[in-house]
Amino acid sequence: MPRARKRRRLMTEENPQSSNEEQNLIGVQTAAPVEEDVSSSSTRSSVPSSSSSSSSCSCSSSSCSSHSSSSSSSSSSSSSSSSSSSSSSSSSSSSSTSSSVGSSSDSESSLGRKPRKRRKRSSSTESDSSDSESLSSREVDEKVNELVYFFLLKYQTKEPVTRTEIVDNVMRNYEGSFTLILNEAIECLQLVFGLDLKEVDPTNQIYVLITAMGITYDGMQTEVHGVPKTGLLIFILSLIFIDDNCVSEKEVWKVLGIIGVRPDSYHHLYGNPGKLILEEFVQEQYLEYRQVPNSDPARYEFLWGPRVLVESTLMKFLRFLSGLIGNEPSYFPVWYEEALRDERERAQARLPEAHNAATDAAATDAPAADAAATDAPAADAAATDPAAAPGSGNL
Repeated sequence: MPRARKRRRLMTEENPQSSNEEQNLIGVQTAAPVEEDVSSSSTRSSVPSSSSSSSSCSCSSSSCSSHSSSSSSSSSSSSSSSSSSSSSSSSSSSSSTSSSVGSSSDSESSLGRKPRKRRKRSSSTESDSSDSESLSSREVDEKVNELVYFFLLKYQTKEPVTRTEIVDNVMRNYEGSFTLILNEAIECLQLVFGLDLKEVDPTNQIYVLITAMGITYDGMQTEVHGVPKTGLLIFILSLIFIDDNCVSEKEVWKVLGIIGVRPDSYHHLYGNPGKLILEEFVQEQYLEYRQVPNSDPARYEFLWGPRVLVESTLMKFLRFLSGLIGNEPSYFPVWYEEALRDERERAQARLPEAHNAATDAAATDAPAADAAATDAPAADAAATDPAAAPGSGNL
């Protein structure tokens, strides 16, 4: 199994946005907070108790959208590498964090007690924009939460989902806001649970839920059963990616602490985060955990494990990260060039594999071809002399 290669550590002047992008990543993650014991719904009651009791959560979709927009502008200003933009990004992240961990201030509540401007995702949103404008932020958030729970139920049972089911179970009387609510729910699924909604039948509008980024692990059987842990894994892998494939354990826990995940505190979605990360993610070979050479006292760091580049690619991570802040992958030229180089290397590696496969197929067919060639003279003789054909004796 190929190991993730050590990426060249980039100097600050060559890639000034690295530290700022870490702040953007934190900001987007904190803008999709997960809260316990929110208002109940009919959809929520249908979720198995293993998840509904221990993973009651609320994705504040409008907060997520508005912060994604602010992250985009923050990223643009970070190209100038000014220290003021970095501190501004940090303060923005701190503000979102207070909402994520349950601030008592109404203005920072993740349920959206104050109206917030939502990010416009696509032109299709315009078709239901008039109906969406009539909904309060709280109403939209509640429907997003219901839809997220409905999707989680479908993921647990490995069942496909149709648009008709979504409307009948969640969006009855809200069809005019279907596109808006669906997009917000998909974003929360990606950020919190690491799931994607994939359309498998456009004609009948049938979808399936899959783990994002090509990652095959979901952690459903760990401590908090029935809850995907892929979102946390992708978040940590993204931190490593933007820090040149190596980040200290201290930095990881510092950043995770901002979004309410601490090594010594039980988390309603992830259970014991320390055990999940240091044991589960490492044993599954998504993370490599090693001591920093010559460190005294001993310090440790995280790298991508070998399984990451088997299942995913640098380009997938770059598209994911750039999409979070509303930019194209080429906005980050250093990372983009590295991702393109990785794509070329993968394509070149596939050529010998394809050639070997063709050679093996030809070798497999060779005995049959030889047998046919051996039988050909007998067939010709039978055609020339019918008496020579088997079973042609006189009656």
